[in-house]
Amino acid sequence: MKAPDLRLVLPLAGLVLGAVFLAAVLIDRGPPAPVGVALDGLKKKVFYLEEEKIFLTPTREGFLALVNDSQHLRHEVFFCPTSKMFEAPAHGEIFDRYGRYYAGPAASDMNRVESFVEGTILYLDPAEVVETPNRSKTALEPAGKLCLASKIPVDPNTPGFFAATD
Repeated sequence: MKAPDLRLVLPLAGLVLGAVFLAAVLIDRGPPAPVGVALDGLKKKVFYLEEEKIFLTPTREGFLALVNDSQHLRHEVFFCPTSKMFEAPAHGEIFDRYGRYYAGPAASDMNRVESFVEGTILYLDPAEVVETPNRSKTALEPAGKLCLASKIPVDPNTPGFFAATD
């Protein structure tokens, strides 16, 4: 019986060992854990997940999970309770409650995160971002006064929101 050619065996063994090592690292670290949020109390209002930097906004079909990013220089946006719009104080970007572009220098609509509802829990994976390549041609009009135009401050006690006004 002829001995195997070491010029072929050694590189193949190296590839196999490298693949096993890479798989062990990936399995050990794993993907970011999906987030589950109870739907109780989320109906008909915007909710902010501070750690994930994601807004949950109700729709007729369920919820949208929107990434907190102005789409212009990566500044934060805040939800305005009077206009029902997302507004960015840094450069004036404005998006409707569905994350569609309304005004300002943003390059596109707000990015989304994949989400689904199972029973009474809304699940989303912050690592599964769906990028929006363009600005929407249409967006909802503000429901009331814009927070930026009215100089309403960001609420220091409620991350992700402008201060409520009465």
